[in-house]
Amino acid sequence: MRTVTTFVLAVACVVAVSGDSFAQIKGTTMGGLTTVVSDGAFDAARNPALLGLQKSPHAFAAYGKYRPYYSTDFDLKNDSMSIKRGEPETMTFGGIMAYSYSSGSTMFGIAAGEAGGDLYNYSKANTKFNTPTGYLNNTEETREYNPSLVMSLAFPVGESSSIGFQIATTYNQKATSITEKTTYSGSPASTLTKDKTAYALSAGAGFGYLYSTPDSQAGILIRSGNAEVYYDSLDFTYDDYASPPGGGVFPYTYSKSDTSKKRIRYNDPASIAVGGYKRFTPLFACAFESVYTLVSAYPSKNLDDVESEIDSDVIDIKLVKTYSRTREKIDFKGGIELNFLPQLSCTLGAGYSYTEMSTRSGSGGSGSSRSRTTLEILYSSLGIHYSMSEKTVLTLTVFFADVKGSFDIEESNFGFSADAPTRFFDTGLGVTTKF
Repeated sequence: MRTVTTFVLAVACVVAVSGDSFAQIKGTTMGGLTTVVSDGAFDAARNPALLGLQKSPHAFAAYGKYRPYYSTDFDLKNDSMSIKRGEPETMTFGGIMAYSYSSGSTMFGIAAGEAGGDLYNYSKANTKFNTPTGYLNNTEETREYNPSLVMSLAFPVGESSSIGFQIATTYNQKATSITEKTTYSGSPASTLTKDKTAYALSAGAGFGYLYSTPDSQAGILIRSGNAEVYYDSLDFTYDDYASPPGGGVFPYTYSKSDTSKKRIRYNDPASIAVGGYKRFTPLFACAFESVYTLVSAYPSKNLDDVESEIDSDVIDIKLVKTYSRTREKIDFKGGIELNFLPQLSCTLGAGYSYTEMSTRSGSGGSGSSRSRTTLEILYSSLGIHYSMSEKTVLTLTVFFADVKGSFDIEESNFGFSADAPTRFFDTGLGVTTKF
């Protein structure tokens, strides 16, 4: 009898502490769910209807992550040329903070930080292209920033349902520095140093719905996609050691710079996500979600360095028009929730995504190119949640991704195909609280 009583009390504690449907980072760690399973105030950047689960007047959440491991390979599919790519140096970290308020009839949430992309990413890679007559050594260094601001409103609709509306804006800045050194027959031929910075400010909207009972949830999230204002700048210096125009003195050096005007494009397609959650026992629950993303096809114009149409030995800056297309796709994700102890629970998740992209660009003559890229992504997630009190939960997260990348590139004077499998994992620490 004492054993039965102890078990019943333990289960009651699990339900009281770990079974709280709000103020824990569980949805994200169950495979990256967005429609069901609340993450507390972070729901402002997920399905806004989840804010309808908030019972306390205020909620706050903060999360930070770091990528300690990143590995990629480069496997050339044909023998058209020899390409050697070194292991890149990388640094990736991110974070997000969120606050939400409930008046009982209306819930408001705001989130700032990363929302859908890494907040900061740095990489540096060296690639060597070998030909029968020489080689080209390319060093590329990139820094990218992606801060976002998301605001959401949610309203209860009856006793078991809620709806939410969301607007989001993201600023993107990607700065790339490239040095290309060309050698022919053992002698330096040219050195091209260029700095390119791309800027973009995007905005989109979302609508969410949630049906919730004590043991189950069903959610829908519709996102409009993003329209963005973008422009870029390009500066380069070219040193010609082999063929200066007009038979000039070696080396021949010149520099050019340009900034494009602001343009608008719709580059992020609309999507609809549908998910469900079911708690089978106080100790076990599971969830599943699928996301359908519409086809994306849009033109854009960006600055690029190309050979002059008058003299092929001279480099010019031109506005290159690119047409990009991404096929429609369906992503799958899901996870389980295990409540071990009154203060300790665990979430596990996984997801799968397959993406096909193609681009074609041309500035006339030698500036044309085509590419096709496929990305097959399989990822898993883990969350360990410790309840410091009835109102505050500390969460440790681990995400692992296995990316099978493949691409075909056709330039005006060469082409190649390659596989680039990549693996990485992120670790993070978050806290959610309500008051």
